[in-house]
Amino acid sequence: MNMTTRYIYVLAFFSGMCIMAVELCASRLMAPFFGTSTFVWTNIIGIIMIALSAGYVVGGRLADRKPRLDVLLRLLLSACGYLLVLPFVASPVVRWLSSLMVGLNSSFSFIFFGSLAAITLLFSLPIVVMGMTSPFLVRIIAKSGHEGDSAGRIFGISTIGSVVGTFLPVLVFIPTVGTGKTILFFSAVLFVVTAVGFSRKGTALLSVVAAVPLLLPVPSMRETPGRVYATESAYQYIEVFDRGPFRYLVYNDAVGFQTVANKQSVLTGLNEFGTGCRPLTDYLAPIEHMVDWEILKRGIKG
Repeated sequence: MNMTTRYIYVLAFFSGMCIMAVELCASRLMAPFFGTSTFVWTNIIGIIMIALSAGYVVGGRLADRKPRLDVLLRLLLSACGYLLVLPFVASPVVRWLSSLMVGLNSSFSFIFFGSLAAITLLFSLPIVVMGMTSPFLVRIIAKSGHEGDSAGRIFGISTIGSVVGTFLPVLVFIPTVGTGKTILFFSAVLFVVTAVGFSRKGTALLSVVAAVPLLLPVPSMRETPGRVYATESAYQYIEVFDRGPFRYLVYNDAVGFQTVANKQSVLTGLNEFGTGCRPLTDYLAPIEHMVDWEILKRGIKG
């Protein structure tokens, strides 16, 4: 096995790893705006699969026209560069899309179509490019013969990379450094691995470029008036904010609250579900018209 073949297998591994890491991070980027319901996950999985399918087709055709490794490497560098910018622009983009959806007359429409638009706009392009990797590598390595064995190894190694990219973000990186930094880390790793395919001087320069975004602070996904604290746990996006004398703890899209405290009294003075939610209506104004408060109170009271 020559050096080029080894590099192709390494590239397949890290490309597969980055695809799954980005997919899982997508759900955490959507959570502060649209929650984590099956509607959101359906959009994430569906858009990623469509983007990968497009990448397979386009990558296969391009590989037949230009079966050169440098063509793929330049495409991957552009995709990684896009992802290295993504955490810094995702918040204003999703906020803008959310503002366009406030006129919809149902929570389903807001969640489903809002998350569909956000995921498509933010993630489809880099996933299409990374989807080109496997057919491109198969075409390149086919020159050496043993096409079936080589293709099987590429897809097998890429899938193993995807498994690693499934567990590492969820179990290690997101709880430790947050979603934005997780995207930056995995994108930077693939960026450096891709850069290795160029000259040593070019690799060193590109590695420095990839490291710069990791040193920058990632902006908060949501700008909440009166916010006291915000963080990402292993399970949820968590936020604490003040409204008048009350302090609220909310998860993800903040439709309702988990805990409330009155800073001026031991008792909150909130004796029913509807009363407890009412102070949040100014914060939830964009989707308040979707909630029937009377039905909500009757359901909770039984």
